[in-house]
Amino acid sequence: MTALHASRDLLRAASLGAEARIAELTEAAEDAAGKAKRLKEELVTLRLQNAQLSASLAGAESIREALTLEARETQDALATEVETLSEVAEQSAAEIARLRAALEDAEEARQVASNSNSAAEAPRGVAVRSAESGG
Repeated sequence: MTALHASRDLLRAASLGAEARIAELTEAAEDAAGKAKRLKEELVTLRLQNAQLSASLAGAESIREALTLEARETQDALATEVETLSEVAEQSAAEIARLRAALEDAEEARQVASNSNSAAEAPRGVAVRSAESGG
């Protein structure tokens, strides 16, 4: 009987040990389930943030492409404007040169005319003076 009591005491001790181990494992399983739930929630949050960042990135890339296109168009327009203004400047320089030449020609003609008038008036002035003096 003593062996039976000893055996029963061993079984009780083993049962208590098993219950304690089951309690530890249950607590560990509950902790793991809680951690898994928190990780799933964090994963959902991170996926949402990733989607938002992806949308922001797509928007930023779209804006960058639009700005790049606008910059190219502006460069092309400015290049065309520079070319046009260069042509206008060349035409203006040619017109200025033509007008200066015409001005020089007109000045020379005025000088010639002035000299001709002076030459023509000189003999007439002498004749007028002679007639006035009775000569």
